[in-house]
Amino acid sequence: MTAPPRGLVRTRADRVAELVLDRPDRLNAIDAELVEDLHAALEELREDTGVGVVVVRGNGRAFCAGSDVRDMAQRPQRHLLQGEELASARTAERARLARAFDVVVRLAEMPQPTLAGLHGSVAGAGIGLALTCDLRIAAASTVFVPAWPALALPGDWGVTRLLPAKAGDRAARRLLIGGERVGAQEALALGLVDVVVPDGDLPQALAERARQLAAESSVSAVGATKDLLAVPGLRDAVREEVEATLRCQESAEHAAAVRRFAAGAASRARS
Repeated sequence: MTAPPRGLVRTRADRVAELVLDRPDRLNAIDAELVEDLHAALEELREDTGVGVVVVRGNGRAFCAGSDVRDMAQRPQRHLLQGEELASARTAERARLARAFDVVVRLAEMPQPTLAGLHGSVAGAGIGLALTCDLRIAAASTVFVPAWPALALPGDWGVTRLLPAKAGDRAARRLLIGGERVGAQEALALGLVDVVVPDGDLPQALAERARQLAAESSVSAVGATKDLLAVPGLRDAVREEVEATLRCQESAEHAAAVRRFAAGAASRARS
């Protein structure tokens, strides 16, 4: 029997809505289908006055492994294209990137408080998702993995604004340029997460905090507060990230990096 397709699982209990990234075989890596699922869910929840808090978490061994590198490896290598073929491929990719990166803008603009439950790998686009949420609870196993340098790409999914806003310029450069991994306790010290709990305690800690927020928060007041606290220039940053990513994608370095990354992922999957 063929396994049912997975992407995003949406649950609702009282005033708590959960968005569960559910591609555990890919460590919840984000593909085009998951991008559309997130857009649809956020649009619906935004208008739902019965929802008092939105929780984002991942199923399986990780929160999110970032954008799906398997998809990257299948896209046209634009550094080999010319003329109309290059222009057409670039236009299509610009639209795809803009749609994907816009998820964090939509998440940032949700009127309800948003809460991320993190465990295992929080990589690439997953860092953007996590940092866009208002609050973050991390399991001790959580590791922030800035995959962009290894892929010869700039930061994306809003991290070029979110990382400096949360942890400062020095830490942002360590991750975005140095590619340094950051474990749960260091993430707590840097301000990337709010609480660290043992792995086994994460579901309960997340549920308790969500229930508290749902019971005590005024969505209208939270929405107004979030407007006042909005990260300056996030929308502009996302647009700039799209253009920077397009330029970097057209380098031979990026093409080689994707091949190495995809080959390593396939080898790890077989072992």
